[in-house]
Amino acid sequence: MTDDVSRSSVSFCDDESTFYGTEVTSKKVLRSEPGNTDYYFFELVMTASNDVPGLWNAESIEFQTEATQCKA
Repeated sequence: MTDDVSRSSVSFCDDESTFYGTEVTSKKVLRSEPGNTDYYFFELVMTASNDVPGLWNAESIEFQTEATQCKA
């Protein structure tokens, strides 16, 4: 890899299996069983800013739902 890198790819997983909703009036926590729909995989292509040194911008974002490869 050279020092003149102006583009990079970043990928990560998101696990939302412990995110719950709450009923406003009763404040009851709405729990659900974890499932495949709780996992997401993201990939971002980043480009270095020409104007601000050290600043990177997302050029594109792709994501996958039900990303079972993200299950721990």
